[in-house]
Amino acid sequence: MIPARGGSKGVPRKNIKTLNQIPLIHYSIRLARTHFSDDQICVTTDDKDIIEACELIDYKPQFVRPDHLAADTSGMRDVILHAIEEYQNEEKKYEGLLLLQPTSPLRLQSQMNGFLSHIDDDMDMLISVNKSKVNPYFNLYTENESGYIQKCMQGNFQYRQALPDYWQINGAFYYFKIEALYRESISSLKKVKKYVMSEINSVDIDSPLDFFICDKLLAEGKVELDY
Repeated sequence: MIPARGGSKGVPRKNIKTLNQIPLIHYSIRLARTHFSDDQICVTTDDKDIIEACELIDYKPQFVRPDHLAADTSGMRDVILHAIEEYQNEEKKYEGLLLLQPTSPLRLQSQMNGFLSHIDDDMDMLISVNKSKVNPYFNLYTENESGYIQKCMQGNFQYRQALPDYWQINGAFYYFKIEALYRESISSLKKVKKYVMSEINSVDIDSPLDFFICDKLLAEGKVELDY
C-alpha cells in the first residue's frame, strides 16, 4: 500500500513534485513493482493529479479515497482498513500489508528484501528505523513549570558512548498483520520489531530542505537506487 493524499502542508503537492526529474510517487510504485504485481499494489489517494501521475507509468489506482480519509487529522489505521475493505469487496483477502510512504525515495530494493525477510508470524508490526542522533539522556530537553529547560531523562552517564541506543522511525517500510489492525490501534500494538537502515537511506521528506537534500543526493549520485 502506498498512501498518497493530495493535501500537503510542508511541501505543497509533494507526491507529484519532481525529484531528480521524476514525480515523487513514481519511486514507490517502481520499488513495489520489483516484488508485487500491479493488482497487489494499492495506491490510496483522493487526488486526480496523483492518479494522472500514476497513469504516466501505466498504474491505475483501483479506487479513490474518500475525502473524510484525506484530511490532516485522518488516521493511517482508518486509511489502511478502508483500503483492505475495498480489496475484500473484490474478494481479495490478505494476511499482511507492506506500507511504503512516498516520502522515502532513497530506500533501496536490497533494503526491502532485508525488511521482508525479517517478517515472522508472531509479530503484529515491523518498522524500519535508523539510529537516532538525539538522546533523551544527553541532548533532548523539556521545559519545566518554572520555565527552565531540563533533560528529558536523568541518568548518571559519564560519557556519551555509554548511553543506550535510541531508534527513530524513518517511514521507509511498515509491515502490519491485518488481524492486529482490526483488533487495536497502531499505537497500541505490542508485538513490534525493528529493521535498522542507514542514515542516508532514511531521509523522510517533510520539508523543502528534506526535498532539496534528496534531490541533490540523487542528482549527484550520492545515492544510487538499485531498482
